[in-house]
Amino acid sequence: MGGERHLSYRKLLVFVFFFVFIGLPISSFGETYNLKEYFPVEQGEFLNYKVTVLENGVDIEVESQYGGSKVVINGVECTKCVTRGGEMYEYGGWYEDGLRLYKSKYPVEDEYRIYEPYILICPLTLETGEPFTSECIYKIYESGVITEQGPLKVELRALGEEEVTVPAGTFNCLKIYGRVEWKPPYEPAHSGEGYIWLARGIGLIKLDVTPNVVDGREPRVYELLFGFIPVCKGDFDHDGDVDGADLAIFASEFGRTDCLP
Repeated sequence: MGGERHLSYRKLLVFVFFFVFIGLPISSFGETYNLKEYFPVEQGEFLNYKVTVLENGVDIEVESQYGGSKVVINGVECTKCVTRGGEMYEYGGWYEDGLRLYKSKYPVEDEYRIYEPYILICPLTLETGEPFTSECIYKIYESGVITEQGPLKVELRALGEEEVTVPAGTFNCLKIYGRVEWKPPYEPAHSGEGYIWLARGIGLIKLDVTPNVVDGREPRVYELLFGFIPVCKGDFDHDGDVDGADLAIFASEFGRTDCLP
């Protein structure tokens, strides 16, 4: 991400916008949220963030864009997310069990991370106060050779709704608190924990994350500056208009009953 090339990308859990963590609920148990509504990962969506490194007060701008090329990993077609500046690429998307991440590509040439079989970042629905845990094995490749592997775990809990103000405005958000941990061989576990605020129909509004001491990175806050959310619902090929090509896509998909809500 922009200005962050000094970070250890080998130890950075990418898809940073999913650093979501575990804690005590701030609202009553029993309210269920459809997380796909709060993190839509829409093709063509563009979001720009201000990142404040808390220790030195440095502000960095990063941007995240979804869509473009697709890639098939383990037989599954994945959406591409580009985080510009650091030029990181993530491949995943929403599936029947939730938001999956299959692969992360680093700015370092020929270096990438595979999640086996995948890491479930969050389920499709989550009830307030209900704990969620997902685990997988991550493998880091350099020039096609595995240089590091170990267990990866995501824990999260929905806390309820909260209004939050960032440079882009004031939003009513779903607040989540939780933890991510990964364990390289022969090293103490690395982790990050904090809060994330998601707005319905938009996605990440604010992220407040603190890595553990072992990881050696500074706490930082991500806040939405501005963004673009596709609103032309009939533009199925995301080229900025609704024409015969979109009609052909609609016709080919018409009648399907296996789509996510």
